[in-house]
Amino acid sequence: MLNKKIIAAAVAAAFTQAALADVNLNTGATGPIQIANETIDGTDIVSGNLIVTNLSGVGGSDIDVNSALGFTIGEGTSKYVRVDLDGATFGAVPVLTMTDSVGTALVVGTDYTATISQGGAVGDDYVIFEVAAVSGGGDLAPTDRVDLSAGTYRMAPYSVGSVSNVTYNLYETAADSVNETASLYTRGDGLLTVLNASNITNFTDENTLVATVASGFTQFEPDTGVATTTTGATGSLDASDFTPATNFFEPDGTLVINTDILDDSQNVVFTGDFSFGTWTFETAAACDGSGTVLTPTINTAMDTATLTAVADTAIVAQDWYLCVTVDGTETIMKSQYDITLVDDALTDGMGEIIYDTTTIEVPYLTTFADYNQRIYIINRGTTDAAYTMTFVGEAATTITPLAGATGVVPAGEMVALRAVDVVDLTGRTRVSATIEVEGTDGSISAATQTINLENGGTDTVVLNANSITSYRHPVVTDHD
Repeated sequence: MLNKKIIAAAVAAAFTQAALADVNLNTGATGPIQIANETIDGTDIVSGNLIVTNLSGVGGSDIDVNSALGFTIGEGTSKYVRVDLDGATFGAVPVLTMTDSVGTALVVGTDYTATISQGGAVGDDYVIFEVAAVSGGGDLAPTDRVDLSAGTYRMAPYSVGSVSNVTYNLYETAADSVNETASLYTRGDGLLTVLNASNITNFTDENTLVATVASGFTQFEPDTGVATTTTGATGSLDASDFTPATNFFEPDGTLVINTDILDDSQNVVFTGDFSFGTWTFETAAACDGSGTVLTPTINTAMDTATLTAVADTAIVAQDWYLCVTVDGTETIMKSQYDITLVDDALTDGMGEIIYDTTTIEVPYLTTFADYNQRIYIINRGTTDAAYTMTFVGEAATTITPLAGATGVVPAGEMVALRAVDVVDLTGRTRVSATIEVEGTDGSISAATQTINLENGGTDTVVLNANSITSYRHPVVTDHD
C-alpha cells in the first residue's frame, strides 16, 4: 500500500500533467471537439439531437474522455468514477479502459475491472463505473489514466456556438458518486461544440474594367487588368477562401476538407448587364480559353447568367474568372456584377464595368418647335475632352442621335449644343440624356438653357450640383 504522503504527492503531480487531456483530439489538445456547422444536414438529426460519431484513427474525431485516475485505488479495493455530460447524452453505452502514466495499457481482469453501476444507457447524461484494483495486480496509481469512450454522442442544443461539457469525478463510495458529494478528484472541459469552419463572408476578388469614351465604349482601357482591349475579367472566385479552419470534423467523425464547406452540386448565378459581348466562367486569368471554360445561360432580360449543377470539387480546385469578350463594335454597358452560390446562399461582388468619363445626367431635353434648348459643356482641364450622349424616351418616341451627340470639348473652352443638333425625335419631343465626358468633375461642368420663343422666357439649369459623377481610376479589390 502507498502511505498518505506518497498519495498526496502523486495527486499533486496528476493535477500538473498537461498531457492528461479530457478530450483527446490526437494532437494533445483539450476539448471541445469542433463540429462544422456547414456539414450538418437532416440525416445527422434524430429526435432533435445532433448525432456525433466518435471516430478513432487518423483523420477521426476520437472523442475520448481522458483523465488521471486522481487517487490511489488499493489492491483488492474499489472506488467510483463518475462522468457527467452537460448539453449532451450518450448515444451508445460508454466503455472505460485504463493505461499507466506512460501509456501502457492496463489489463482488464489482471490489473483492474470496470463495471457500470449506474447510468450509461443510451440517452443518459452520466455514467458511474465501479473501478477495482484486482487482488495480486497491485495498486492503481493516481497517475494512471482513465479513458472513457462512447461510440456516439447526442448533442442538444446544436446551434452555432453551442457547447456541451464533460466532468470527471472520482468518489470513495457508491453513495458519494450517486449523491455527488466528497469528490476525491475532479476535472472538466468542453466535449463538443458546433462552429462555422469557414466563416465565409467574402470569396471573390473584384476587378474594374473601364470602357473608353475614345472608342465609343466599344473597347476597354488597356491598363485596367484586361487581357486585350476586347477581353477582360470583371472579377474572380478565390478558391482559397473555402479552406476550412484546422481540426474541424463532420458529425460522422471525419475531418472537414474544403469540399465539405459547399453543397456537392449547385447552380452558380451571376447578376449584372449581360446584353453585350460573350460571357464565360474560366480558370484562365487571361480569359483566353486555355483553361476550363463554362458558358452560362443568359435569361431573356439579360440581367442574369446561370451555370447549372457546378460540382463543389470544381469550385474549390482553383480560381475562376468571370470573363467578357466584345467584338470592338458593340457598345459596352456600365454595370455592377455579383455571384451567388445558390444552395449555400453565398453572395459576393464580381466587379464592375465603368466608363473613363464624367457622367452628366440631363433629366429633360426637348426639340419642341416653340423652344430653343441648348446644352453647355465646359472643360476647364488642360486636355481636350471627348464626349458622347445617349438618350432615353417614352415608348412612343423614336430617337435618332445626330452628329452633335458625339464630339470634343477643347481644353479650356466651352461648347454650346442645340438640342435639335444632337437628337432627332418623332412621336414625342422630349427625352432624357446622359452625357459621358472624358474628364474629371473638377474640370467639367454643364448646364441647359431653354428659351421660350413666344415670350422670350429663359430657364437655365446648372447640372453640376447633383448629376455629375466622375470616373476614378480603379484598383483590384481583394476581399481577403
